[in-house]
Amino acid sequence: MKFLRFCMVGLLVFVLDFIFFNSVLLIIENNYLARWVSFCFAICCSWLGNTYFTFQAGSRKIASLTAFSKLSTFPPFFVMSHSTGIFNLLVYSAAVYSGLSFHISFVMGVFTSLVLNFIFAKRILDDDPLQAKCIKETN
Repeated sequence: MKFLRFCMVGLLVFVLDFIFFNSVLLIIENNYLARWVSFCFAICCSWLGNTYFTFQAGSRKIASLTAFSKLSTFPPFFVMSHSTGIFNLLVYSAAVYSGLSFHISFVMGVFTSLVLNFIFAKRILDDDPLQAKCIKETN
């Protein structure tokens, strides 16, 4: 069920990212810089959606955390997203280099990092030992 929620958040973030990427391309003519800017925007949207929807629903761990505790998951989430984003960028670059359009390359990069993102996001937002400790202390 969490993977389905994760995919739903991912789909929404994908749409937002795609719109933002195309908007930034109108302002910044460097497609790699535009991709990085839209990627950072997408990370923020993804963290919000996954923190408050994917792993919040049915999880006492996340639900019982304070806003500050939830916010403390953002830095590792941001680093994790950039780490898996390397795979995204590698696939994007290879696809662009092979002659595919920016848009098809964009989609290929996003799908490449989907599974990695779920595994690591689950670890950070759902299975985090610090969060488990906070839960035990409140019980």
